[in-house]
Amino acid sequence: MGFYFNDYYMNNNDSKLYVMTENGLVPVSELSNPNMPINFMKPVSIVFPKADPRWYYEGYPGTVLAGDTVGDLIDYIPVSFYAVKDEKLYVAFHPNENYVGYLNTEKELVSDLLINGVEYKRGEYVFTILLSKNAPQAVGSRLYNTSYWTLLSEVSNIHPGQTIQKSVSISSGVSTLEGKILSVAVGSKAGLKIGFSGSAISAELSASLSRSLLRYVTISTKFTVTDVINFPAQPKPQRAALYQFSERFKIIPGNAIYKWRDYLNSKVDDNAKFYSSRFVSRIELPPFDYLSRYFATSFVVEPD
Repeated sequence: MGFYFNDYYMNNNDSKLYVMTENGLVPVSELSNPNMPINFMKPVSIVFPKADPRWYYEGYPGTVLAGDTVGDLIDYIPVSFYAVKDEKLYVAFHPNENYVGYLNTEKELVSDLLINGVEYKRGEYVFTILLSKNAPQAVGSRLYNTSYWTLLSEVSNIHPGQTIQKSVSISSGVSTLEGKILSVAVGSKAGLKIGFSGSAISAELSASLSRSLLRYVTISTKFTVTDVINFPAQPKPQRAALYQFSERFKIIPGNAIYKWRDYLNSKVDDNAKFYSSRFVSRIELPPFDYLSRYFATSFVVEPD
């Protein structure tokens, strides 16, 4: 993600912000011109909150909420279809102005879908309709983004004047497979394009998410590094922790698409019966948690 590093964060003296590079973690304070607004669309500040004194005794929380954003749909909403019974299926689906396309049984994007005598067991996945964001059934559906800090490591019982060094292995970004999963999770065509992989998927996802959320978003290709984190000595006993800034993306469906799903599972007319006699339609929209390149160390001393 691209962020604006503001003075408030730089002055928060019980925590420290780092950026992950291929050579390890680099403190933001050592970057050239760290207060330059990288984001020219809408500033978003990464700020790890001031440590709660209770954390010294209770331990650092597993997650710390940072904020949330609501955006427009990117390209589509996936609606999945499963076999309603053990059956050999003969069906054909053609281009539809309300569909971006179809995902076949192998999860490949196609504009025409032909199922010619394939045997399916009851409950087995058959195909997915990628419902266009402009379709009437997509009205009211939105893309939600929640930002939070994830606890990676914690050290307790650090004595006064004691410096702690801890080796950590950390990862950020998405692999090609994860990029395809993220694409479907946010309704983007990026990971479904033939020949697209690695950096190409990440670049298109970055652009798509930025347009949707109206702020600069960077999805990078996956890499892992090992580094040593230093927790400086304090004059009092302390507890310290390492966090990674994370992003959760999820489509929240509106009422219109639920009504369409219920229609496809009904027998109100011949079109509905065509679907419901062969398939059960489901709206399955699992969230995707993205691990960013930003980290923070935090310490809390023993309360008086």
